[in-house]
Amino acid sequence: MDLNKLRTFVTVADCGSISKAAERLYRTQPAISNQLKDLENELKISLFERRNARIFLTEEGQRLHQTAAEHIAVLEDAALRLREDKQLTAGTIRIAVEQDSIGYQLPKILSGFAEQFPNVRFELVASTWDKIEDLLINNEVDFGFMVYFYKREFFETHPVFTFSRTLVGSEEYLSRFPPVKKVEDLLNLSFVTYISEFGDIRWWLKKNGFSQLTSTFEKQPTKIMISDAYTLNEMLFAGMGIGFSFDEMAAQRQAKDQKLVNIFPDLEPMFGGVDLAYRKVRNESFLHESFRHYVVEYAKDHPRTQGAFGGAPCPG
Repeated sequence: MDLNKLRTFVTVADCGSISKAAERLYRTQPAISNQLKDLENELKISLFERRNARIFLTEEGQRLHQTAAEHIAVLEDAALRLREDKQLTAGTIRIAVEQDSIGYQLPKILSGFAEQFPNVRFELVASTWDKIEDLLINNEVDFGFMVYFYKREFFETHPVFTFSRTLVGSEEYLSRFPPVKKVEDLLNLSFVTYISEFGDIRWWLKKNGFSQLTSTFEKQPTKIMISDAYTLNEMLFAGMGIGFSFDEMAAQRQAKDQKLVNIFPDLEPMFGGVDLAYRKVRNESFLHESFRHYVVEYAKDHPRTQGAFGGAPCPG
């Protein structure tokens, strides 16, 4: 039986009027009436007698009201105690993060959870994406925020959010060269790459239908190869070359005198997804279960990320 319909029924019975119940519940009168009809149809009994715009409980309605009111009171009391438990719950949640992919979202997640559980401590382990799996498997951390998996069969995962990376260059840097009109014109520029020398450009060429140019671009020497996103973005702002910015991070850095320009706004940026991961086989405490549920709900409220420099939104 739908608890929401029962709560509506109890409120109407207490108020003695659908209009007064609608005011108390901040609902419309037709919505209240429809719920009452559904409940009567489900139970196959009449719960109210209607006389001159007033309603009165039938004998069956009185019995249901007494039972439902008692149970709803118990449930509301349990919910209140659960909220109080959150204020008292203490413990530590250990989280491994790959900073480049989660850095700007993690403070929002942790601060929101800390509002509900003020006595919880967090231990954050900054690691590379290829080592977080071992930290989880060896029980050195409770959760990991991950982009890549080698041993996915060991983990339960939930998608948290997506991030975008766009091919950009600073206004000052691009002004030194002839306008870029086609992909081949990029060969006249220097690249600042992330992690691997050709991984970014190879992936982007393939996604946008220019795979035939891959071998040509791989002959182009990389000017700078960087292993962290913040430094990569700073090099792009400093005019050291072109590269694939981490867009959310870059958007917060944009200023009037320093801008990154989307070189091909009509082409697709690069997208990546971040998952919450934890071991499949484990004993889960109330605190860890609550954190897992909180992150999953957070993800529902942040289903996709728009490229900060243009481009389509990430697929959900």
